Amino acid sequence: MVEPSYYDEVVKESCWQEAMEAELRMIHKNDTWELVNRLENRKIISVKSVFRTKHIANGSLNKDKARIDAYLTRIEFKKSISEPNFYVKKAGEETILIVSLYIDDLLVTGCKSELIENFKKQIQDVFEMTDLGLMTYFLGMEVNQSELGVFISQQIFALKLLSEFSMSKCKTASTPVALGEKLSSTSEYDRVDEKGYKILVGYLLYLTATRPDIMYAVSLLLRFMHCCNVAQFKDA
Repeated sequence: MVEPSYYDEVVKESCWQEAMEAELRMIHKNDTWELVNRLENRKIISVKSVFRTKHIANGSLNKDKARIDAYLTRIEFKKSISEPNFYVKKAGEETILIVSLYIDDLLVTGCKSELIENFKKQIQDVFEMTDLGLMTYFLGMEVNQSELGVFISQQIFALKLLSEFSMSKCKTASTPVALGEKLSSTSEYDRVDEKGYKILVGYLLYLTATRPDIMYAVSLLLRFMHCCNVAQFKDA
């Protein structure tokens, strides 16, 4: 499918028109913006729509997402307003099932195991799916489920991060931030490639999902995304 670059191309294809209308409906539903009169002496920030065809891992079009969405809606699941891949099913005020979609993967949890089993049988009757059992790994997070509870970690992700930045043999530290360390955007250190710095800090930010203890350190590094230097990169 050819991705349009201009509005004149969008209006010629019904699929792109439907996608645009669906996006506008979601914007209105979320009350994202409010139409106001233009203020004098104020710079206006322009926006534009970008149309992209989504594919799954093997390169084919992601048609299943629309099919799974229609099916879940039909069996009384409600889509989250803030997260379009998150669905909830309720009985009165009680949440009984929660479903999350990620490309061609589906996660389900609920208040009763029999409800989960019934849902899996339902969806396997409609779609060709394989039940992989309890979740053990998802989006870079390891999941360990036992009678004591559900525990998540990012050990594999953290080790991969250390390896990518040649720090597999680095020494451990007792605190996330060195005592007395002061970072400044006006220091005399040489500047470094912003792209590499942003990638590194982005990785660290994702790591805070299971390591909230490094959030303060990461928040300090985030201040220098536009003016990073050698000292800040080393601290990261």
